[in-house]
Amino acid sequence: MTISTRTVIRPDLLLDVVTGELLADRAVVVDGDRIAGVVAAGDAPAEGPAFVDLPGQTVLPGMIDCHTHLVGEPDSGHGYAELLARTGAQEALSGARNARDTLLAGFTTVRDVGTFRAFVDVALGDAINQDWVPAPACGSRERT
Repeated sequence: MTISTRTVIRPDLLLDVVTGELLADRAVVVDGDRIAGVVAAGDAPAEGPAFVDLPGQTVLPGMIDCHTHLVGEPDSGHGYAELLARTGAQEALSGARNARDTLLAGFTTVRDVGTFRAFVDVALGDAINQDWVPAPACGSRERT
């Protein structure tokens, strides 16, 4: 028996970013981890898929952040002294937390522009790409 990996998401509204309109009565059909299409709610497959109903919610495309620093703490006003007092492990763990929070905020892709701490950003990018950390898709810098 094959288990269906198809999911149909039914929000109250769907943002069409091409037209700028909020559309009612739409369904997003997802096959595995890919969006297969957006259809009228009445045209969604009736058998086989799992359904996720989102009453009162609006679905929009994932956002992209082209300049982010996932590693480290937000600026606390203490400058570089605080950065130097933190270990590489603390930086990596805060990066994992920041990556998860970024994903939960609706960003599906980020471009991490790095950190001064030796390759913590590269290690975080590797962990994201290996699905060890829930995070947006992330490009990490190549080691030279």
